[in-house]
Amino acid sequence: MTVKEAHQIIRELREQEFPYSLHNAMNNSLLKTASIPTMAKLFVAADQLNEKNMTKRAADTEVFLNEVHDREPGTDPHLLGIARTNHLHSRYRKAGKVLDKDMLHTLGSAVVDIIRTVDGNEWRQLTDVEECAIGVFHGALGDAMEIPFTLLPSCKTGWTDGAHFARELVD
Repeated sequence: MTVKEAHQIIRELREQEFPYSLHNAMNNSLLKTASIPTMAKLFVAADQLNEKNMTKRAADTEVFLNEVHDREPGTDPHLLGIARTNHLHSRYRKAGKVLDKDMLHTLGSAVVDIIRTVDGNEWRQLTDVEECAIGVFHGALGDAMEIPFTLLPSCKTGWTDGAHFARELVD
C-alpha cells in the first residue's frame, strides 16, 4: 500500500466513517503527551501548562495535524504541516529536552488511540486494510519527522506491512 492510498483510507475514516472517534483519538494522544516525564518537565519549564498557553498549544498542534492528515501527501500544505511540526520540535530535540523515544511514544500513542477508540466505541472494528493504512501513514509520518524506529522489534528486519508496524507501536 502506498502512502497516498493509506492517506485516502484514513481521510475516509476521519471524514465519513468515524469523525467523532478519530477527532477524540487525536485529542487524547495530544493530552497524553503531557504525561511523558521529559515532556511534562519541558511544558512546566516553558510555562505551557497554564490555561492560556495550553489552549494555544493544543489549537496550534491541531492545525498542524489537520494539515498533515487532511492534505494529500507530498502537497505543499501537507509538507508545510510536517515542516512546521519539525521546526517546533527541533530546538528541543537538539537540546535533548525531547528524546527520540518520546517522539516514538507520541507517534505510537496516536496509533493506539485511533485503534482502541474505534474498536472500543464504534459500530464496527477497523478492518485489516484500515489498520494497514494507519501503519503505513504513521510510518511515513515518523520518517518525515525523523523519528528513529530502533526501539521497535522489527526495525532491523523490517515490517511485513503497515498493520505489522501499527501492531508493534500498539504493543
